[in-house]
Amino acid sequence: MLYDVTTLYFEADDEDELRKVGMSKERKVDPQITVGLLVDRSGFPLEVQCFEGNKAETKTLIPVVTAFKERHGIDDLVIVADAGMLSAANLLALEEAGQRFIVGSRITKAPYDLAERFEKKGTYFEDGEIAESQRVMGTGAQARSRRVVYQYSFKRAKRDDRNINKMIEKAEKIAAGTRPMKKDRFVSLKGKQPAVDWALVERARQLTGIKGYVTNIPVSLMSGPAVVAAYHDLWTVEQSFRMSKSDLKARLLLRYPAWSRRGRG
Repeated sequence: MLYDVTTLYFEADDEDELRKVGMSKERKVDPQITVGLLVDRSGFPLEVQCFEGNKAETKTLIPVVTAFKERHGIDDLVIVADAGMLSAANLLALEEAGQRFIVGSRITKAPYDLAERFEKKGTYFEDGEIAESQRVMGTGAQARSRRVVYQYSFKRAKRDDRNINKMIEKAEKIAAGTRPMKKDRFVSLKGKQPAVDWALVERARQLTGIKGYVTNIPVSLMSGPAVVAAYHDLWTVEQSFRMSKSDLKARLLLRYPAWSRRGRG
């Protein structure tokens, strides 16, 4: 099962019990709702729920999965979701419910997960190369050691390099005083003078092309390449969302009262 979240905004002035101003994927300040969608590998919608527009995305996953399981009496599922769902509480809740999962991992964890690999082989990877590690997530009694799968892609590395170059260009303009300072990644303040943080640039270069995935599925049941392939099926959820916003004219929901916007699969 593949899971993702989006938001639908309303061109309205007032909030209600469902439409709330929250973090908008489209950078809007209008009231919105948060929509969680569970689909199969072909992109067929299985369960959809809407939540308050200010509800954290990480808190939508468990209700949608639980509703689907209870509705159909299905227990053996593999849930695939992006890094936005990667919270220790979410993963623990899935495990306690007996669910297997694959979720995207934030690249900032890679230097720690791959420290041993970098020490032995350096930062060079072959195209498509897989590296695995273990990561302890959570604290105290809720701490769990989980499998982390990383894959290097030459195509992704070229895209990452282009993005890094764009960010360096912005940082250099800030350092030169020709661009106002915003939340730019490669800028550091030395005294009162902004400068390009070349050490941070170098660390980013070392991780270009690498993408990580956290799972509780043992390697005996699913190989590293299979984990990566399963995660990449997430594009089918994005396709479903694109259809809901265009072909189905989802924004027309604003014409109906709040109770009619609470849809389920």
